[in-house]
Amino acid sequence: MKTVVIFVDSKSRDLMGDALIAHHLEKRGVRCILEPLASWRACVGAWKPDFILFNHLNSAHLAQFSQQLNKCGILTGILLNEGIFYIEGTLEYNSQVHYKNMHCDLYLSWNVTHLKELIKNKVCASESQIVAVGVPRFDFYKEPWNKVKRSARTTSGRPVILMNSNFSIAHFHELPDEDGDRLFGQWKDKVPIYGDYRNAIIASHKGQSEFPQFIEALIAEDKYEIIVRPHPREESRFYLNWYEQLASHQQKHVCLAMKEEICDLILSCDLEISCENCTTTLEAWLAGKPSVGLTFEKHPFFYTPEIGSMQPECDQPSALPELVKQALADPDQPEFQNTRKQHIEKWVFKADGQSSARTAESIIHALDNTASTKKIKLSFPNKRRGIKLRLLSALNEPSNTQPKHFFKHLIFGKLGKPTIRYKDYLKAIRPSDVRNARESIKKIDP
Repeated sequence: MKTVVIFVDSKSRDLMGDALIAHHLEKRGVRCILEPLASWRACVGAWKPDFILFNHLNSAHLAQFSQQLNKCGILTGILLNEGIFYIEGTLEYNSQVHYKNMHCDLYLSWNVTHLKELIKNKVCASESQIVAVGVPRFDFYKEPWNKVKRSARTTSGRPVILMNSNFSIAHFHELPDEDGDRLFGQWKDKVPIYGDYRNAIIASHKGQSEFPQFIEALIAEDKYEIIVRPHPREESRFYLNWYEQLASHQQKHVCLAMKEEICDLILSCDLEISCENCTTTLEAWLAGKPSVGLTFEKHPFFYTPEIGSMQPECDQPSALPELVKQALADPDQPEFQNTRKQHIEKWVFKADGQSSARTAESIIHALDNTASTKKIKLSFPNKRRGIKLRLLSALNEPSNTQPKHFFKHLIFGKLGKPTIRYKDYLKAIRPSDVRNARESIKKIDP
């Protein structure tokens, strides 16, 4: 039996899509193991895989590791977390080979737009190794996978309005400049628009400060159940402080969705509202939901006119209630359907609920057509790492567990000083997370 390891970067964003790929692989007789990226050095010793699927190889240590895998006869694949590059220059940057020693046997692209750039830059040895498959996690907007999980609908009978924020770098405005310099330093000279990151931070902070006014405009209508979904990288305290200032009768019909998966929220809403460029807008269209777009500074870091032209836009809180009323009255929004269809074809390839199946088929094809055989010779450190990974898996702990993190989580949970490594520990998938995800899929497709 062949073994495939898939690295899961973000539990809330990527786990279900990766679990669906694993489901299709195992239906075809291929064992599939999901691990956090932190296990990259330990997974070979623990599982002796035939194929490893990465989120990226855009770092020196992973590029070097891909060469080591090649020498061992282990195939290397890439499936990016995000494959929609709206911002000018990001498509080109994410289609290049950044380290000459990077080795890739299979590159799985979200769309043909990206695929053409990858082929032009010869990311793989041959064009046949670059395949457009779509977006596996978007399969859950289509039959039968949209039945896998559903958030509970409100019982009030009010329409459900989902409001997604997109101010992931706003908090840098309140941090020392060197924090933003550190984040964008690796890109500012490679992607032209990133050179303006300080103004982008200002625009993001200003947009975040104005966003609650739009929410309050709908609260004042007293007609809707409102779900506010902050971007996962935003500081939650901003929204918690705002929510606590609402009157109790207002809080009754407002929900802060900090942990819920975006797919469930979109599937259970009647209207999706997003802020400028946001992937949730496209996801709403895939789910057949109407949308309204909020605009703020229109900084090119966050906004492109193409997206704005495909939905009603609103730049004043006072105008939002009427746009919401119109969208709910005519949820098909027929005037935008043709351009949305073309946009989806450009950036999502085929939105047919079969992207994860195409991904699995591409991996199996690569395994069946490789001439190399595994020649894994483990050093003592790699054997030790493999044993540690298996032991931690048996204890339902992620591979990047450190004793201090384990006891801190045991005693304080998510409280305490949020160091970067502790945040990485908290967001890493555990074996129980994988089991729950795969069991929910098997209930639909046993």
